[in-house]
Amino acid sequence: MRRYVISTKLRTWGSVVAVIGQLEPPAVTPAGTRCYVALAGRTAPCEGCPVRTTSFEKGEAVSILASDTRDMWVASARRTARDTAEVTVRCLDDAAIAVVIREKLQRVARAAQLSARERTVLDLLLLGRRNDEIAETLEISVRTAKFHQANILKKLDVDSRLDLLRLLL
Repeated sequence: MRRYVISTKLRTWGSVVAVIGQLEPPAVTPAGTRCYVALAGRTAPCEGCPVRTTSFEKGEAVSILASDTRDMWVASARRTARDTAEVTVRCLDDAAIAVVIREKLQRVARAAQLSARERTVLDLLLLGRRNDEIAETLEISVRTAKFHQANILKKLDVDSRLDLLRLLL
């Protein structure tokens, strides 16, 4: 995780004002250096920088930063003073992303008031299991598996299994 304060003034936009805590890996970031140069090794502002979004003008913004790697970088920014913003950048690995998806899925299931059995069937549907595989796994008939699937789709107000995946986006 990286936390730092940058200038938001037009002439000095992106200049590092302060680094909060230690950077990983430890580095010396001279005040006044552009954040994208000092912290990301870029020659231009990071694509997706939350400080450059319209939602930042409302006080706080969160963005996914463009990356050349498999890693997903999430940046959040909040105004700390009239001319500065505190930026926090976190790398989300596959395990962290899985936790976020699982939490969203639980919220969706609670809001739709899915039963415990429907929740289990939903998990299997999202794993791409067919109705006959769900039936075999849960030791129920294929017809019952289809019944649960129909109830889930209706309660979640979606038309297909593909729409189920869209709920997680």
